[in-house]
Amino acid sequence: MWKASHGAHGASGVNTRFDTYCASYTHYDPIVISFWYTTILPFLRRWWPLVLVLLVGLVLRLALWEQLPRQGWISDEAEYLASASWLAQARFSWYDGWLWTRAPLYPLFVAVHLGLAGQSWSLLFAAQIGLSLLSVALIYGLCWRITGPPLSHKGPRAGGEGFHLPALLAGLAAALYLPFAVGSQLLLSETLYLVLILGMVLALQVWNDGYGWLILAAVLLGLACLTRGLTLGFIPLAGLWVWWTGRQRFYRRPLAAAAVFLLVCGLTIGPWSLYASRTYGGPILIDTTGSYNVMLGARTAYDDASSDKAVRQFALALLDEQLSPAEREALVQEACLWHAGDAALQQALATPVSNITQAQRQQLMLAEGLCLLRAAPLAFVGKSLSELVALFQMNYTGAERMSGGFSVGRLPYWYSLGLFLLEDTLYLLLLPLGIVGWAYARRVFVTSVTGLVGLWWLYHGLTAPLLFAINRFRLPLMPLVMVYAAIALTVLLRRHASAWDGPGGHSLR
Repeated sequence: MWKASHGAHGASGVNTRFDTYCASYTHYDPIVISFWYTTILPFLRRWWPLVLVLLVGLVLRLALWEQLPRQGWISDEAEYLASASWLAQARFSWYDGWLWTRAPLYPLFVAVHLGLAGQSWSLLFAAQIGLSLLSVALIYGLCWRITGPPLSHKGPRAGGEGFHLPALLAGLAAALYLPFAVGSQLLLSETLYLVLILGMVLALQVWNDGYGWLILAAVLLGLACLTRGLTLGFIPLAGLWVWWTGRQRFYRRPLAAAAVFLLVCGLTIGPWSLYASRTYGGPILIDTTGSYNVMLGARTAYDDASSDKAVRQFALALLDEQLSPAEREALVQEACLWHAGDAALQQALATPVSNITQAQRQQLMLAEGLCLLRAAPLAFVGKSLSELVALFQMNYTGAERMSGGFSVGRLPYWYSLGLFLLEDTLYLLLLPLGIVGWAYARRVFVTSVTGLVGLWWLYHGLTAPLLFAINRFRLPLMPLVMVYAAIALTVLLRRHASAWDGPGGHSLR
């Protein structure tokens, strides 16, 4: 009876033999059969492209497990490890004697895994691989939600139920993009940060005339700020977009929606800001790395050189307890504030280093950076423009690429090929397509988050080069580039198919 019923559905011979084989093991358990046909098969019919994309991403990340050509700590890894180790040992006085403070979320994330697994990285990297695959799924879902039915033609050439070409292309790009896969096995915050940003954008795409998705988006944006402090400046832009979108879509309560969004962002960040301000002796919203980076960027522009000697000397004068007052004064002889006779700097130099708080260091480093900017504003503009160009250039020697030793044959051939195909080639293909796809989506999908994405690209593209440009600073741009590159490629493929098939071919709508 079961075989006859199944055959009535028109299954192929291979599927019939497979089902018969399964039935021999589930003869006494009809619940398994029911679960297979009522839950598993419908899920696979609808989401098999997403399952395929996630499998591709998982295979690549597992293939890289303990195979990366590391030659030491990369970028901020050592600092994240040190701060997380303190937290894992319940030593909450972290960053007290350090040059700066960091945004807290990623060190806390690492500390939890160190507390559970000790100094073994397996649990942490497994969790980050899970987050990396989650970001792939979010990219797939975001592309699906933005394009919707118009690009999801269900015809004989569309690939069957659940097939969605733009989402599939975007998901495959994210699954195969090497920096995403490598980043899941580094002690850097990008993997967690991308999940939060993508979750925020997807929640705002799903948001309708209500507050549930809007509140979730605000919480995720607040958590993203607690992962990377530079994101703080994007909150007003996102709030402005919420107001404008509410005004255009719903024609009521746009100001209330924006107020709720901003309030939830503030409530998410507020507890940490209060703690940091009380702990470090003054107003600190997220961290104090921005002040140092402003000073560094302004100094390199002022000197027209990449040396950070003067910046390090200024920082040591506020940090090194072993220096005498005369030695500390000697270190700041090149400082802009010293030549300006700044009273706050003079007072800090007269204060024992142990009594200088993190907030005071932040204020002095920011004041030094602003002093240098006022002294040479055009130099800083020129330097920022060159950094903007460098942000989008391929930096073959970037630390995150782990390409050191290439000239002496130290780098494995398979890894060099991966850098060329899955990073550089994909990047060169995706970037122009992403811009074209964004312009198309801006015109066609008027209710999407395309405007918000444009603000995100603009904000990140302008703020990152103000300091300095490195490879991983463009990673927050790439997931959304992939979404719109997939849209552009789908439009090109559909138009080509229409021209090939004639007037009766598959069109965009």
